[in-house]
Amino acid sequence: MAMGAGAARRSVELKEVFHPDIVYETVEFPWYAVGEVRWVPETNPGVGYIYEDGPSPTVDIVRNDGSRVQVPRDPTRIYAVYKRGTYPPGATVDSRDLVRGAVFPEDGEYRVKIASGVVDEGRGVFYADEVVTYVVAAERLPPQPTAPTPPPPIPLREILAISTAAALLGAVVGFALAGRGS
Repeated sequence: MAMGAGAARRSVELKEVFHPDIVYETVEFPWYAVGEVRWVPETNPGVGYIYEDGPSPTVDIVRNDGSRVQVPRDPTRIYAVYKRGTYPPGATVDSRDLVRGAVFPEDGEYRVKIASGVVDEGRGVFYADEVVTYVVAAERLPPQPTAPTPPPPIPLREILAISTAAALLGAVVGFALAGRGS
């Protein structure tokens, strides 16, 4: 959806916003925005995610069902979550109703924006009222330690013999400790 400018004064404000400053490449991370209608009733209030700049041509928005939507690197495009209809002051729109996070596919520095505003469905335009910018570092995932190789299996007879010896040794040591100092 395109970003618009020059519309009449709108009144959808960002009430809550969360976006981490550091993430791992290819790993889903949470983000969210809550917009609130203020002053006058608004039609199609929404919040959205703008991928302005970064090393990858796209970033993925992850929907609640796990599906992904690619958002292109374009400061004039927005992935918007909005409510159809006209809503009174105090009504909210929450990105978490449809979206649970995002994924940056490469390491590097990303510049994203989260906005509140209204959607003009006829024109396919999101008129932004408030915009917050985040500069996010996507780091490479640290190497995962390899699990140690377990020792080869011991035949059952040897396990029983070792267990029996340990039990006897434990009992002898136990008695010696209990008898000390008397």
